Amino acid sequence: MVITDPPSFAPNQKSVETAVEAYIKIFSQSLKLVNPNGMFAASSCSSHISTDKFLEICRESFSKNRKRGTLVYFGGQPFDHPYPIAMEELRYLKFALFRVD
Repeated sequence: MVITDPPSFAPNQKSVETAVEAYIKIFSQSLKLVNPNGMFAASSCSSHISTDKFLEICRESFSKNRKRGTLVYFGGQPFDHPYPIAMEELRYLKFALFRVD
């Protein structure tokens, strides 16, 4: 199992493009370390990276490595980190666990 838990790469909206590139780079490098049938955990604490964008980053990272992944679990903030429904950007914690095929 390889766990990748980088710091927030997107502290503001204007840094999102650079952050996306940084996440793809670090996730892609991490995936190289995963053995076949191994597990890969990816996470993000960037509030300016949406859940959809995070999953897109994960897909791109697998694609760059020509690997296939199966999403085993996806999670976010636990109940002790609530956020207002009208402020999606405060839903900043994202965690995805993949089986690497």
